Amino acid sequence: MKLLKFENEQNEMNEKKLNKRKVSVTIIILICMVMIIILVAMYVTNTNTRNFIDTNIFRKNITKENATFIEIKSENNPHVYAYDKHIVLLEKNTLTSYTAYGKEEAKIKVEISNPIFASNERNLIIAEKDKQRIYSVYDGNFLWQKDLEGNISRISVNKNGYVSVILSGTTYKSVIVIFDKEGKELFRTYLSNTAAVDCSISDDNQYMSFAEINTSGTLIQSTIKVVSVEKARQKPEEAIIYTHNGDENSIIVNIKYQNKNTLIVLYNDHIETIKNEKVDVITRLNDKDKNITFSDIELNNCTYRIIEKSSGLFNSDSTVEIKNSTNNKDNIYLLNGVAKSVFSNEDVIAINMGDEIHFIGTNGWLLKKYSSKQEFKNIVITNHIAGIVYRDRIEVINL
Repeated sequence: MKLLKFENEQNEMNEKKLNKRKVSVTIIILICMVMIIILVAMYVTNTNTRNFIDTNIFRKNITKENATFIEIKSENNPHVYAYDKHIVLLEKNTLTSYTAYGKEEAKIKVEISNPIFASNERNLIIAEKDKQRIYSVYDGNFLWQKDLEGNISRISVNKNGYVSVILSGTTYKSVIVIFDKEGKELFRTYLSNTAAVDCSISDDNQYMSFAEINTSGTLIQSTIKVVSVEKARQKPEEAIIYTHNGDENSIIVNIKYQNKNTLIVLYNDHIETIKNEKVDVITRLNDKDKNITFSDIELNNCTYRIIEKSSGLFNSDSTVEIKNSTNNKDNIYLLNGVAKSVFSNEDVIAINMGDEIHFIGTNGWLLKKYSSKQEFKNIVITNHIAGIVYRDRIEVINL
């Protein structure tokens, strides 16, 4: 009997110990969860906290000494570009592809000396500026090549590999040629009295939009026209399904399809969206109260502008305003100093501050910060990779 009572007491004591242990573990887990929530909230809302965590915990700072690099020779007049997860180097009619670790992947022969590039995800287009030759590459592999009648002035490609080419130097002021992903010509649009500035194909391949400028009158007139790809192939006379005239003397700089069928139009003084024949101005670039130094639309679903503001007698700060073109939500990134130049592509913006480069995402968060005292020539970027081009090398950064 005594033995049984002793065993019961022991079991009760063990249960109490287990319960205390469970309570202690639960409290510790709850405390950790609360701390994580507080840290996440501070990281999201407090710039100083985010900068501290990025620098000391996430180790987002990169210097010349710890970056991967690719050697180049300036005497070969190299041209550098980035698409998807590749850095590509064009020199001596050879296109060489490199990984994010600086390892050579593939080589393709391309007879081009003065290239212009366009890319979208794994599709890369290379053309000879003001000449006739164009190449299509997919994920490092050659797809097709064409020699066109006229001089190539601008190219674009959508995520499905559909290509638009703007030609000049023919009997028309501009000719726009559309190819499918296999290089088959789908149709041409001829402009007799206006010059095509830019062209873009929607992600669903249903629409091609182009921007044109008429300089024949006393005022410059910019116009956007939307073409149905299906009608252009079957009934060309009915191909243009929508026309939008911009404000007089507002000059179109660039256009780009975002969010499938939303067309983003960059003017010299504002940015607007066109969807379902509805036009909305989403950003002003000529605000009298703000010193806007840079802006662009070469992102997946966003536009941006950089505002410079004096913070002292000899000091200025910069604010990067990133606007989502779907919901008009703004994300902000603050910089101490003045932006010298800006590069953007996909979901990444690279801001050159002189002795450092900030790579930020369209969510307004820092991806990487690169420091170097040496002056660079160019920056090429994608969502996955960045290349900082110097005279004798390319510093490669994983993003």
